[in-house]
Amino acid sequence: MEIIRSIKNVRSTNGAAQFEIHRLQSEAGQLTLFQNKYVILWIQDGKGEIKIDLDRFFIENNSLYFIKPGQALHITLDEPVSGYLVDFEREFLMLFEKGSNGLSHTLLSNLYQALPLIRIDPGMDMFLDSIAEKMLYEHANYHESRAEAISSFLRIFLIYLGRQCQLKKDEAGNDDRIANGFFGLLEKHYIDKRMVKDYADIMNITPGYLNKVIKCISGFPASYHIQQRIILEAKRRAIFNDSSLKEISYTLGFPDPSHFSKFFKVSSGINFTEFKKTALRYG
Repeated sequence: MEIIRSIKNVRSTNGAAQFEIHRLQSEAGQLTLFQNKYVILWIQDGKGEIKIDLDRFFIENNSLYFIKPGQALHITLDEPVSGYLVDFEREFLMLFEKGSNGLSHTLLSNLYQALPLIRIDPGMDMFLDSIAEKMLYEHANYHESRAEAISSFLRIFLIYLGRQCQLKKDEAGNDDRIANGFFGLLEKHYIDKRMVKDYADIMNITPGYLNKVIKCISGFPASYHIQQRIILEAKRRAIFNDSSLKEISYTLGFPDPSHFSKFFKVSSGINFTEFKKTALRYG
């Protein structure tokens, strides 16, 4: 069953931010998947059933499913399907975004608020297909600025998905407002505030409740996002400024570079020196 091989064929790219895209050409069958990345499953043609956690959906042509990290996905195909599978980490979307992460957070937040199922309108499918083909091309070829190009196309793809959802900011619930507030504060204070309690105190809620809300919305607790925002900034400075470990350590508020080195390796799964080497190779 081709869809199984496609979804399971996820490589670490030696610690670089992950992104995968595959064209689906699968036979009938079943698959159960539980993973910690975002998944966009676009079924352009085919029949079957999809379960995302406890929600069940019958597959129709031009139906797209947005799966958050930590959600269980079970697919039953009654006939061959065609479409795309996109698999990415939050960091990949943000790594090449200049300045703050406002746009990337807004894109993901809009999709968090949407139902898992998004029906693609006639006419929009051809436009989204052209973007998917561009991502496929860049993913299959190792041209200069490859990763940056893919990240840009992915951002455009998500912008148009958000428009399909026709979401309005005033429709967001309390949890969404808490999440938006937290990520806004994180952008301002990720260097000087590293504890969940720091953000919870500003928002007048308990650290446990903040962690719970952020995990429900994004798939990861607030503590994870604080940690990863620091790592994201370190990677940006390593790639775009060619900064040394020592320079980045001091800039991000770590007076002991050896401590920051350990923090970087534990948080990203790769040591700083190896990351700088592989990041250029991946891009």
